[in-house]
Amino acid sequence: MKKHLCTALVFTAFAFPLAAHAAGAYLGANVGSVEHKFNVNGDSTTEDKTGAKVYAGYGFTDHFGIELGYANLGKVNAALDNGVNSASLRYEAQVLYLAGTATLPVSAGFSLFAKGGVAVNYAKGTVTFNGDTKNGRAGNGTGMFGIGAAYNVSPKLSVVAEYENFGKVLEKNETNTKAQMVSVGLRYTF
Repeated sequence: MKKHLCTALVFTAFAFPLAAHAAGAYLGANVGSVEHKFNVNGDSTTEDKTGAKVYAGYGFTDHFGIELGYANLGKVNAALDNGVNSASLRYEAQVLYLAGTATLPVSAGFSLFAKGGVAVNYAKGTVTFNGDTKNGRAGNGTGMFGIGAAYNVSPKLSVVAEYENFGKVLEKNETNTKAQMVSVGLRYTF
């Protein structure tokens, strides 16, 4: 009897951390800092903005899943002048992404994760290049990746911290902008 009780206790001790990382559906929301890098003919400048994202995912196993998300990367107002060319850009950027996820449970309630997939970046605004101003909207498809950590504060709720690189938000001739986001948030697992 004591042997069966000890076996059950040991099994429970090992099974509980895995239950915290179990497969299933989840929803999340994050807020953080977005760095926009504006590049014209090799000259670049950066601008930091506040961004937010919402996402949903499904873990097919404890280690692999898929995630769909939407991020608002904020409103950017960047300018460059290298003495030969001058450019300014005012735009609002958004991202829709689909990524595969990989999770590594580290301990009871704590895990590391990585994601990689595709992002559809969308921006609307005004571009001025050497005095010529144009208003418009543009979209750009690119690869994206991210890494992060999650800590379970309860069996269903996790605090998440992550870094994501959404690639080129805009790309036109010798001008492009890239965006990356560092954020924290909450994830609810069903």
